[in-house]
Amino acid sequence: DDEAISVEMASLPDYVHHIVFISEIQSGQNFGALRNPSMRLADGKSEADQLAAAMTDKAGADKNAYVFARISRRAEGWSLTCLDEYVDGRQVDDWVTYLARYLG
Repeated sequence: DDEAISVEMASLPDYVHHIVFISEIQSGQNFGALRNPSMRLADGKSEADQLAAAMTDKAGADKNAYVFARISRRAEGWSLTCLDEYVDGRQVDDWVTYLARYLG
């Protein structure tokens, strides 16, 4: 399935400092079973890619979650960080606690 998520950065409240983007397969499959999985962050106006990942690394073949990227609010504006980590999401009880390791 092709899915899209849109985030309007200008309307986020001031207390939002980080957003972490992940993909999790909840059907029981792993990334190795998918044909050409990928993720991208793009500018909504220009459609220009800011970050893209082909999620075909053999390290993720037996995993069902992918921690893709973090955007963080700084004094000078928003910054983008590639995180690029495959995770066995079945082992994660609390995603909020797990993803806190990527903030900072």
